Amino acid sequence: DGGQNWHRQQSGVNRDLFGLHFVNPREGWIVGDGGLILHTENGGQNWRLQKRLGERWLYSVYFVDAQTGWVVGIDGLIFHTDDGGRNWKIQPSRLKNFLKDVFFLDRNEGWVIGGEGVVLHTIDGGQTWRSESADTTYNLNAIYMVDRHHGWIVGDLGIILQYHPHLVSKP
Repeated sequence: DGGQNWHRQQSGVNRDLFGLHFVNPREGWIVGDGGLILHTENGGQNWRLQKRLGERWLYSVYFVDAQTGWVVGIDGLIFHTDDGGRNWKIQPSRLKNFLKDVFFLDRNEGWVIGGEGVVLHTIDGGQTWRSESADTTYNLNAIYMVDRHHGWIVGDLGIILQYHPHLVSKP
């Protein structure tokens, strides 16, 4: 109905939930405080606790397909799965900032953004993360990339950052 009606679904938990991502109309994940990762395979009719990653606050989740995903959270946490969320491995960010959002174009290229203007970029699925300059110290809260050359980040106090590579002309 185009968003006219929203229907409450039961999460089965009594913790704050911060981020969600669906790879299709039926399969999705939710993350929250207490290190919670919830999973549905029936469009949210039933949510089950898939994993708990300690007492950590997880802010965002992103999957490129039903098997490959990432979650980010406080203290520079980045976790990766390649088995649909059954197992998660830490990918070192070498930061202590909170990380608020994650976005991937494919299994290899992605970005993570967070506190104090943090922008991290990977081209190897998160094996290595490289810091990128956002020219701000404001907290960054959400990122969306159309492709590897066009994207936006929003943050505290009305900040909007647009990404597009600088074209350098050769003499």
